[in-house]
Amino acid sequence: MNSKENTPLGIKELLIPYLSKWKLILLIVVITYSAGFLYSRYKVPVYSAVAKIIVNTDKKGSSTISELSAFDDLGIFDQGGTVHDQIEILRSRRLSQEAIRIKNLNIQYKTIGGKTGLTRLSIYGDEVPFNIVFDTVPKETVLLEIEITDNESFVIKKFNTQEIISKHKFNDEVDLYGYLFRIMIKPGKRIPINGNFEISYMPAETAANFFISRLKAEMVDKKANSIILSYSDLSPLRAVDFLNELMNQYNQDAVNDKNKVANNTVEFINERMVFISKELDDAEKGIESFKKEKGLVDLSLESKIFIEDQSSLTKEIIDVNTQIELGLFVQEYLSSQKDTTGLLPSNLGLADQNINRQITQFNNLTLQYIKLEQVSGKNHPQLKNLSSEIFELKNSLIQSIEKLIEHNKIQLNALKNEESKINNRISNIPEFEKTFREILRQQQIKEELFIYLLQKREEAAITLAANVANAKIVDHAYVTGVISPSKKFVISSSILLGIIFGIGLVYVTQLFDTKVHHASDIEKIGLPYLGSIPEAEKETSNLVIHKGAKSSIAEAFRLLRTNAHFLIQPNNESDSGRVLFVTSTIAKEGKTFVAINLATSFALTGKKTLVIGMDLRAPKLLEYMGLEDRPGVTNFLVDPDAEIETFIVTSELNENLDILPSGAIPPNPAELLLSPKIAEMFDSMRQKYDYIIVDTAPLGMVTDTLLLKDYGDAYLYVVKAEYLDRRMLGTPKAIYDEGKLPNMAVVLNGTSRKRAQAYGYGYGYGYGYGYGYGYGVTPEKKWWEFWKKNT
Repeated sequence: MNSKENTPLGIKELLIPYLSKWKLILLIVVITYSAGFLYSRYKVPVYSAVAKIIVNTDKKGSSTISELSAFDDLGIFDQGGTVHDQIEILRSRRLSQEAIRIKNLNIQYKTIGGKTGLTRLSIYGDEVPFNIVFDTVPKETVLLEIEITDNESFVIKKFNTQEIISKHKFNDEVDLYGYLFRIMIKPGKRIPINGNFEISYMPAETAANFFISRLKAEMVDKKANSIILSYSDLSPLRAVDFLNELMNQYNQDAVNDKNKVANNTVEFINERMVFISKELDDAEKGIESFKKEKGLVDLSLESKIFIEDQSSLTKEIIDVNTQIELGLFVQEYLSSQKDTTGLLPSNLGLADQNINRQITQFNNLTLQYIKLEQVSGKNHPQLKNLSSEIFELKNSLIQSIEKLIEHNKIQLNALKNEESKINNRISNIPEFEKTFREILRQQQIKEELFIYLLQKREEAAITLAANVANAKIVDHAYVTGVISPSKKFVISSSILLGIIFGIGLVYVTQLFDTKVHHASDIEKIGLPYLGSIPEAEKETSNLVIHKGAKSSIAEAFRLLRTNAHFLIQPNNESDSGRVLFVTSTIAKEGKTFVAINLATSFALTGKKTLVIGMDLRAPKLLEYMGLEDRPGVTNFLVDPDAEIETFIVTSELNENLDILPSGAIPPNPAELLLSPKIAEMFDSMRQKYDYIIVDTAPLGMVTDTLLLKDYGDAYLYVVKAEYLDRRMLGTPKAIYDEGKLPNMAVVLNGTSRKRAQAYGYGYGYGYGYGYGYGYGVTPEKKWWEFWKKNT
């Protein structure tokens, strides 16, 4: 008899349930692998295209283009924003919509193939033999399915969700549900007769959402201005076209922004030149009138000394007046601009570099405001921050100009005072000469300012003509290959998923498995364990013990016989026969099978052995022995004059084996078992037999066996493996703990060969012979039963 302490499960015990189900796990892995292989084989591949650009910014390594370095002093290549801002612009809906419209990417073509007509293969560019042209641009998604019937016509089979049949000719206008369009064959293309195609159109605004969702823009490095663009699509050519056109639209958008500043500057200078031209004309007319009035021809000779002395002072006064006028022009322009998005004329030539920098910064912030408003709408929270910065910068610029004007006025007054001193020293110059000089000086000031503005207008025109793209394309779009499905990833994932699912299925199965499987289930609850009887698969009889039998099940019964002998021996030292009761918790656990084969095993040793059928409610002894019904124990108990010997039958299998059947099924078996004749029967049999094996009723269903507990020397409690619920082991546990059946031990019947060997409960012979739950002839197993048994 074995007994083990309750010990934690080791690694081997944890792995055994999964190793024993390896065929199931392998089958699941094969299924998931096959599914992954078919998916990677027939899934339409998705291609990826990438491109690289370098953007110019004023915050991260900005630099001008070398070919235009001659114009650096004009300040026309300043860029605003960071690389992150440029990424947002590249991913804006506005640019994507423009790229989609130009390349007609919102119209997609697919071939319809396969027997079911469900296969859709995307085609693009030269792969498409025709084009669809809408005369009126649809405002919603349109889906067409067509079949080309011959070289000149086609049939529309489906419009959106409606099944229709409508035949038309190529190049003719089609009017369908209010949509006007033409399907035109491309020149030089072969018409695929009986070919089926799907044509889908969606508005560029809607298509932009799909394109942006598959577009990625990332910085190459945090310290660099390089951006990598990537886009995935079912068509590699469409992916390349989209990226290239997106970069073109981005550069064109940047050029347009620069042109806005240049155009605004030209417009401002033209407006000022009209005013200055009038003032210059008035000054020249004043000189002409003065000379006519005074009769003067050449004042240079008469005022040579004055001019020489006043030359440097006059130049300074002109410069100061020019600065004052420019300041007043800018001040007036700032005061007239009420809109946040108004741009200031740049590079006017103000001497104060701080003001020039403020003007450049003001224009940059204004462009950022315009750009963000176009990309994100008027409610973006960052617009308020930009508007506040523009307002503060504008106020600061106004104050700076006011200070510049005030400073120049002070300087002009100082120069005029100096001029007055000089004029006092040359008092001999006629009064008209002084007047002439005043008029001439005004004319020179206006002329200088006019020439200066003319020069700046030319510079602005050069800026307008020389504006270049904001980004330099390092790599045009090219296809990197298939990104989905990745065959290696799909296959490896399928195998891994199969393993995980298989292990999970086994785990869940084990989690809900409450059956008794092996001896450890018996021992860990503290029940004495006597031995195991393995399941047999190929036996054709319930009697598996016979002379010369060498099967594993025969060896198991021999071992059980030895263990049972030692179980009984200490409790019976007399020469009388030993009585061994065999019971179970419920029916069909094999107690009758164990009883007759154990009795046969004792008989083979030369011991006189008797098998008694005491299961009066559902007797199976004669059926298992292959005998017909006959009187037995019940007949002996109800007949006062009956002799027990008259009911005993000698087995044909062995001369030492006798059988006492249960007899007819009585209406009151429990009362019969309380009869005094029971003691008489057992006393008589002990004197005639060495071993008496008693097949009794299940304890979990009736109390018959407990009524006979005083007549047995030992009790074998049969538990059917893979059949009895572990929770029902509480019945033998309670009986054992309460001592209701003294000298009781458990026999585990029908154990699995694999489980027994895995847990170390083998007999040294391979388990390969079995019987069904009914212990009858087991039919040949079908192929699905093989998997059922191993899973």
